[in-house]
Amino acid sequence: MSTSDTDEKYVLDLCDKALGITSTRQHNFDFPVDGYYDDYKIAITYCEKQNTDIVNYFAKHNIQLIEICFTFFNCDKQNRIIRNKTFDEQVIRRKLTRLS
Repeated sequence: MSTSDTDEKYVLDLCDKALGITSTRQHNFDFPVDGYYDDYKIAITYCEKQNTDIVNYFAKHNIQLIEICFTFFNCDKQNRIIRNKTFDEQVIRRKLTRLS
């Protein structure tokens, strides 16, 4: 699978669309996050099946960490997102509207 076709990129592109700005991809604090929106002080990490650790670094920097997991979407047997932009954008919007 090419990096331009990963579920992580797909989810970050949906977040970009919902927020109206492009995230900094693979942003590094003391560790990397998948996407960071400096204007909103939001860090995004896409949780694939193997991701289980939660990082509590962000609270002391007043940054909200939002985990977007593959389980939020309709997935195939390999836990890859079955892409349906209308449904998937609603998933992202519901997650991001909880910020306000």
